[in-house]
Amino acid sequence: MEFIREDVIIMAILDSKVGHIKSRISKDRVVLKTMYPFKKGELADEVEINLYLEGSNRVIKKELPYGGYNMHLFLGDFLGSGRDCILVKGRFQGSGGIAILLLYEYDNGEIKEITNQWEISARNKAIIRYLPNYKVEIAYGTKEKYIIDISSKDKSYLNLIYDENGNVKLKTNPGISDINNYYEIKELGSNKYDFLIRQNIIGIVLVDVIGIIQSRVVFNINGNFVIKDRELIISKDRNLNNNHN
Repeated sequence: MEFIREDVIIMAILDSKVGHIKSRISKDRVVLKTMYPFKKGELADEVEINLYLEGSNRVIKKELPYGGYNMHLFLGDFLGSGRDCILVKGRFQGSGGIAILLLYEYDNGEIKEITNQWEISARNKAIIRYLPNYKVEIAYGTKEKYIIDISSKDKSYLNLIYDENGNVKLKTNPGISDINNYYEIKELGSNKYDFLIRQNIIGIVLVDVIGIIQSRVVFNINGNFVIKDRELIISKDRNLNNNHN
């Protein structure tokens, strides 16, 4: 672990990468720091980005809104501008829980946020409900629906949701989590990146994962994004019907 002393404040370096932040050809250094003392595997708090532009003595700093576990950097062109964005990755609860996705760009002497995991998750919410005869419906509007057959679940589990005639008796519907995992993927024939995100469909309790919605997040040059190519992932022992009307 490397440390940097800044006046009386000592910072620990979590990660450091070089990329084309200011321009397509510049070689700029991005450093992710947290407060000292810090040990690998611990919660990193008071995290900040330090940007060292090529040919400049100025350090551009950006404090992150929160810290987390396994905080690290990824540099890549998500906007199609030819310049790298700064992605800060991590988790809120170690190996489990919600993923941290903080995407930034350099703009006129500042580090500006493009989006985060909360904003993307909020844009990808679904209406989910139990249906009669041991099924779950996941709907994104009226034209995109997924049906999961949960009839192979244990009888004791199904009895919590359905009566003896297969009608829904539980008053609470399933929900969808914020982003649990995500991956950076390159567009075909391009150096531009998109996100492939995954969100859990949650049943009676948090550990009751009925399925996983996988979606692709695509940005334009202005930093706006659309969500497309959704896919439902479930375990092999369950039946699945995807309806795209």
